[in-house]
Amino acid sequence: MILRLKEARKSRNITQKELSRLTNIAQDQISRYENGQDMTSNNLKIFCKALDVSADYLLGLIDEDIKLTKKETLNLAKNLDNEQIKEISETLQKSANYFQELIKQNTE
Repeated sequence: MILRLKEARKSRNITQKELSRLTNIAQDQISRYENGQDMTSNNLKIFCKALDVSADYLLGLIDEDIKLTKKETLNLAKNLDNEQIKEISETLQKSANYFQELIKQNTE
């Protein structure tokens, strides 16, 4: 389930109709997604690009969608302790599991 599609759309002052035009996804389908219907991984990618957010943010795996430069990311990584690395690894595993489930559902 995509937890933050509506939140991301509204925070950018975009209507469902405008998002529909940006993504070529029907407005009624966007409404269904915003009300909890699962979506394909391809549509997830389309929304991420259109709204300039990460899949992790739309999926509710992270609370803020922060964009960092490569240098900023490297500086942060250098200062991580073992507990933080473990937490990041667990979050990434959850994301991977979710995407595997999406792929599985869409190939059955």
